[in-house]
Amino acid sequence: MSAKFSLLFFLKRRGGYVEGDLPVYLRITVDGKRAELAIQRKCNPEKWNTKKGCMVGTKDSVKEFNSFLLAFQTKVYEIQRSLLMDGNPVDPEIIKRNLTGKDRSEKMFLEVFEEHNENMRKLVGKDYSMATLTKYSTCLKSLTLFVQFHYKTSDINIRLMDFAFLTSLEMYLKTQRGVGHNTAMGYVKKVKKIIHFCVANKWLTSDPFMAYKVSINKTSRTFLSEAEMKSLTNKEFEIQRLAEVRDMFLFSCYTGLAYVDVAKLTKSAIIEDGSATTWIVMDRTKTGVMANIPLLPQAEKIIYKYRDHPKVLVTGKLLPMISNQKVNAYLKEISVLCGITKELSHHCARHTFATTVTLSNGVPIESVSKMLGHSSLKSTQHYAKVLDKKVAKDMQKLSGIL
Repeated sequence: MSAKFSLLFFLKRRGGYVEGDLPVYLRITVDGKRAELAIQRKCNPEKWNTKKGCMVGTKDSVKEFNSFLLAFQTKVYEIQRSLLMDGNPVDPEIIKRNLTGKDRSEKMFLEVFEEHNENMRKLVGKDYSMATLTKYSTCLKSLTLFVQFHYKTSDINIRLMDFAFLTSLEMYLKTQRGVGHNTAMGYVKKVKKIIHFCVANKWLTSDPFMAYKVSINKTSRTFLSEAEMKSLTNKEFEIQRLAEVRDMFLFSCYTGLAYVDVAKLTKSAIIEDGSATTWIVMDRTKTGVMANIPLLPQAEKIIYKYRDHPKVLVTGKLLPMISNQKVNAYLKEISVLCGITKELSHHCARHTFATTVTLSNGVPIESVSKMLGHSSLKSTQHYAKVLDKKVAKDMQKLSGIL
């Protein structure tokens, strides 16, 4: 037998009330049993339609107010549906606890996400890097804003996570936050990890990603050609900071190291083997995979150039690195002065190492992958831009064979 279920928004008068706005309450009734809760909104009785349970008027502020009431009502019906689907009793007090987040037997999405981030924070330097934690923290901030925007509340029950949540999140990120498709998918992939964690713990009975596909658009990676590298190398800079940033950039062009790895590089990472080859041996910050990189003469020359730099002597680092933000800002100045039209960032140096310096000169992709510290060859293939010069060389070899 189906239960009689009704909702009513009303203004609640307190003793001694004379005039002014009154708090709006929601009354949930199931088979005569009631539960009431404040919805954190107020309204003047003169503007309230008692019969319809909403504010009267045509102003935008009135429309926004009534939209909030409708969204709150929709949330109640979603909780009712979830209880019915799980075979749980539809009790007004249970619904109220779900709405207020006070039912500790039920998990709240943002709360679970925050717990995940706290656990990740404890493992920084062991299983995760600080950069990874920062990405998850940024994602949580955007998710908090999304829940406030879309659901008009501070958090939502994990049982309400469904396909509609994912599609609404994607739309919000692209329209309200203005992020690109791949960035939006990056956020969604992090949500996917949390949802799978909830499914594994049986807090969520079904996986909304069964019907949702995370798609990543292919992007072209910026790298410098030999001519552009030559232009950069030969340029004389009057400003010392630009000359130093240029050298730090070139160092990564000849080693393939990311900014974070160059910034932490010390003399202890430089090792000479028995065959007079000098190596950089270090764990990559991002992947934790060991990267073994033979030092090219160009990179050794840069290390030697800065061996007595005041910052190197004080910090004990191999090179006088500044913040990544400043490096990328100065690289924009450098590209203009060198007549390079490509948008430079420090990570462009890593792409340049993979393409112009190694792969286009015949270094096998397996060796490049090892030097880059990739955990799989698939990661390296994203860098494997086959240049026209390499194609021409390969065809010349084929021509000689034929």
